[in-house]
Amino acid sequence: MPIVPAIIARYCRHPALSFVIAPMLATLWGLGPQSAAATFSRRPPPLLPPTIVLHDLWPDLSLVQKQPCTVTPGMKPLYSMADWRWYQRRYGAQARRVKYEYLSKRLAFAAAMLKQAQREPHRGRTRLLCLRVFALCYQSRSGSSLAQAAVSRYMQVTKLHSIVQIAPIWQMANLLAYLAATPLVDRRRYDILAEQANVQLTLELLWAGQVRAAYRVVRHLGIHETLTVRADRRLMFEMSVARTIVRQTQRMLHDLDRQYRLMLSGQESAAMEVYLYAAVVSPRPHLRAWILRRWSRSPVGALDRIMVACRRDPSECYPCARALQAEAQVLPAGILRNRVLFAALTDYLRYLKLPLNRHNRVERTLSRIAVQQVIEQGARPNPNINPLQGLVGMATSIVSATRRAR
Repeated sequence: MPIVPAIIARYCRHPALSFVIAPMLATLWGLGPQSAAATFSRRPPPLLPPTIVLHDLWPDLSLVQKQPCTVTPGMKPLYSMADWRWYQRRYGAQARRVKYEYLSKRLAFAAAMLKQAQREPHRGRTRLLCLRVFALCYQSRSGSSLAQAAVSRYMQVTKLHSIVQIAPIWQMANLLAYLAATPLVDRRRYDILAEQANVQLTLELLWAGQVRAAYRVVRHLGIHETLTVRADRRLMFEMSVARTIVRQTQRMLHDLDRQYRLMLSGQESAAMEVYLYAAVVSPRPHLRAWILRRWSRSPVGALDRIMVACRRDPSECYPCARALQAEAQVLPAGILRNRVLFAALTDYLRYLKLPLNRHNRVERTLSRIAVQQVIEQGARPNPNINPLQGLVGMATSIVSATRRAR
């Protein structure tokens, strides 16, 4: 008889009733067989973060913007509320009347805001002014030069790996390349810029775990695939890589979703793939911690202890790399296997950098052999593709704001 039912049966007048109440009390007090599961949520954290609304990434490009930009959950906005209030105090009254004014006055107002944006040191205010200048000018041929100058200035204050800041580049380049108000020569340039921004935005969404949004964005790659774009072989290669990575990621997540459901049903073997995804491919600290609490004495827990020891002591990199390579052999072909093999490759190379001594001669030789093996087996890192590198975050030549002769 268990300890708790025995104690209750001893002091209870109805022993039969004690055997019904005892397991319930034991579970509540943490003394029963389900006490380990009662210390944390039974349902693990999801594989992916909450899905964002893609529409929230596009800024308001109407003539009169009445509300500040929407804030995408978990991401830093384009500009703060203080920047929006500054804009309303300085340009709000004239911005609300611009819809009813002639085009000449509208362009003069946009030119004044562009002049302020070019000397404004605050990045949030500069982005807000550039977007408003673009919204006032991009639909007219006489204002196309101002719109292009606004795009150039906006790109100077953009961070390369910010999803929220890259999305307006694609939106503005897409509009300039599509509308007949933009001169033909400039349209060809903005075809290329739109495709570059599309690839950059797709990959950034993938690294952030927004696979559904990345799939919707990458489908727009064919819009501007003109002869000018096809002549750029490097850009065409980057576009092909973006499409391939999105398809492979969707396939990987489909397999992981099946393993996730098996893990929920209590299968210990299914937790290994989910753990490798949460620890190696896309860091998910909460999901990793849940798996380790649930199966701390399983092969998953043993692998995690080896990986933690490897991070603390470089001399433990060899057993960690061997363990990762062994786990990768049973994984299906795809991104998960390639990334786990690359993690093993990184540990092998880190171990080879240690000074040679009489205790690691054999392991160093085996590490050199294993390096070639994991490369042949498909060890691949995340693709280091940044089409907008060198175009954003630095001073570029601003298009002249003077009116062009037809």
